[in-house]
Amino acid sequence: MKAAAGGGGRGMRVVRSEADLGSALETASTEAAAAFKDGSVYIERFIDKPRHIEIQVLADEYETAFIWVKENARSSAGIKASGRSTIDCVIAPDASGNGEAAVVACKKLGYSSAGTFEFLLDRDNRFYFMEMNTRIQVEHAVTEMVTLADIVRNQIRIAEGERLGYSQDDLMIVGHAIECRINAEILKPLRPRQAASLLSIFRWTRRSG
Repeated sequence: MKAAAGGGGRGMRVVRSEADLGSALETASTEAAAAFKDGSVYIERFIDKPRHIEIQVLADEYETAFIWVKENARSSAGIKASGRSTIDCVIAPDASGNGEAAVVACKKLGYSSAGTFEFLLDRDNRFYFMEMNTRIQVEHAVTEMVTLADIVRNQIRIAEGERLGYSQDDLMIVGHAIECRINAEILKPLRPRQAASLLSIFRWTRRSG
């Protein structure tokens, strides 16, 4: 159950049984009204411990290629508390079929540009569509590093009406890439907020390999 007028975890409740529905609805609606001046809520399927998968696509007016699967990982208490994903990594494709779904969607919509489809993947490898970002992603560099595809250059070429010049079969994963966004934050109970500060010490950890 989620607030219709906002997010960030406010006005959100997990309902695991019909007996809990009434109290959860009242609590979520009251919290939503206090936070967003609107007590409207909606109900959607709850996915326990999902993986957040993104499919980066390039589509011209003639054919579509999905670049590859990228997973947003959360790995620390600070990240979980703030609700922000700060680690992005390109992973090998799995058998869920969300990449194929993204390509089919591009063709059905007649979409032509760079873009990103976002899905949630459950424990049984079933995927659920969240949204599509019709733009270049800030994290596109991790994809470029392992596919050797220049997404920005290809987006410009597509805008000029040119063909991509390659198909999905031409794309390969070479090595691994991880991107970390470092945020200075002040975490307070239920009210995390970002705070700018001066980074005074930074030291690379050097390891062989």
